[in-house]
Amino acid sequence: MKYTSLIILLVFAITFAACDGRDRLEKTPQEILKETKLLDSFSTKTVFIPQTYTEIKTDTILNNGFRIKIKTYSDLENNLVDSIKIDSITTKTFYREFISEVTVFKDEKEIFNKTVDKSFFNTENESLNEDLKMMTLLSVAVENSPDLALKELEEAQISFYYNHIKGDYKLQYTLRIKPNGKFIVSNFEN
Repeated sequence: MKYTSLIILLVFAITFAACDGRDRLEKTPQEILKETKLLDSFSTKTVFIPQTYTEIKTDTILNNGFRIKIKTYSDLENNLVDSIKIDSITTKTFYREFISEVTVFKDEKEIFNKTVDKSFFNTENESLNEDLKMMTLLSVAVENSPDLALKELEEAQISFYYNHIKGDYKLQYTLRIKPNGKFIVSNFEN
């Protein structure tokens, strides 16, 4: 009994002496992180564009009796992902989607009130779905360029500019709203 506690103490001392990490001495830090399944957490960089919630409000009165209110904000739930791997570091860039709430008045009467996002344009023209998959909203602008034949603009025009996340491919969608509230969507490639 007297020697039992001494033997147990000796076994613990040998066990702890054997766990000094000599087996990892010849391994690189990356190999050690792979063994412990921690490499992924150290080799992935995550970026959000924009980083935080963003909101832009526009309230414009045109000389032809139209008043346009636009609230454009970043959707924190939906985004596009672009992944790039350089050396052992993977950078994931999340491009947040944007939503525009558009309200148009003609002579103080509300004629148009819709949420405009990618699904709005896809609903209007299903062939645009493939074009918009990897695009993010760049800007929204109220246009005031009159028809040269009429010398006056008889509609409200709002342009939505989309940019491809991987290149210089751009799309412009123009929402043209007539005084009776009917609208037409036209698109242009840049």
